[in-house]
Amino acid sequence: MRPRIPRAFARSSSSSAPSIPGKIDPNAIAPGTSFAACGKEPAPAPQPEPTTDVTYPVTVKDMAGREVTIEKQPERIVSGYYISSSACIALDLTDKMVGIEDKSAKRPIYKLAAPALIDLPNVGSAKAFDLEACIATEPDLVILPMKQKDTAQTLQEMGIATLLVLPESHEQLI
Repeated sequence: MRPRIPRAFARSSSSSAPSIPGKIDPNAIAPGTSFAACGKEPAPAPQPEPTTDVTYPVTVKDMAGREVTIEKQPERIVSGYYISSSACIALDLTDKMVGIEDKSAKRPIYKLAAPALIDLPNVGSAKAFDLEACIATEPDLVILPMKQKDTAQTLQEMGIATLLVLPESHEQLI
């Protein structure tokens, strides 16, 4: 069954009055069609288009309240916690990830959404982060859980932008 589409800008064969091109033919409007401007409630304000343009360097505040300057668009990302890794997957950043937390092979999200991540170098866990393995991946951005404040400080001192997150849920992280 073909959907019924109102022909508001076309000639109506049921109308005895001639149609004027470019004008709405009131007989062609489908019953039940509503127009926001006709009701008592104002039409919702248009939402601004989201922008993805970022000018680097950019300074952001991480979840620990630290100001972190990211000098250029990250091309090599290490995620030391599965929830931040999940956020990277959701943001379509898997092609930029170069290191991932321990036990990635056991997490269904990787098998289902980003199986290539399972083969990335293991940088340890939230409890036991492997600083040497992380540095070996030559990251320009590292995302760590709040438990790794000392590691984040060490990486920052080495010139590697590091964000601390407290991702107990996706909602908190994003």
